[in-house]
Amino acid sequence: VDAAETMLALARPSAERHGVADRVTFARADVKALPYADGAFDGVFSNTILHHIPEPVVFVREAARVLAKGGVLLIRDLYRPATMDEAKRLVALHAGNAPKDHQQLLLQSLCAALTLDEAVQVAKAAGIGHANVAMNSDRHYSIEIAR
Repeated sequence: VDAAETMLALARPSAERHGVADRVTFARADVKALPYADGAFDGVFSNTILHHIPEPVVFVREAARVLAKGGVLLIRDLYRPATMDEAKRLVALHAGNAPKDHQQLLLQSLCAALTLDEAVQVAKAAGIGHANVAMNSDRHYSIEIAR
C-alpha cells in the first residue's frame, strides 16, 4: 500500500525480479484509512514510513486494526538522534558517499523521526501498549507485536 502511484510503479517490477509478484498485491491507499476489514492480514509491515506520516498514532492504530489474531506487525523506522551532531555523524557514516541531496534527505528524515520514548507513546496511544518497541540498529527502531 502506498499513497503514491509512482512508488507502486517502482515496487511492481521489484516484485517481479524477486519472484514474488504472484503473492503480492499492490494498492494505492491512505495508510491512515485502509480499505480493508479488521483482521484482514496475517502480517503487517512498514519500513521507514512512519516519520513521513503527520499523524503517527492514526497510522499505527490502523496497522494494528487490519492485523489478524495470531498475526505479526512490524513497523520499522528511523530514530531521531539526540543531537544534530549525532544526526550528521549517522549521515556521514551511512550516506557519506551518496550525492549531497540524498545526504540532505537522510538528515531531514532523521530529524523528522521519533525518539524511542515517542515511539513507545505512539504505540500506547494507538492501543498497542503491549508492543515491543526497541532499537535494532544505530538509526532504526521497531514496533513489534505478535497476536
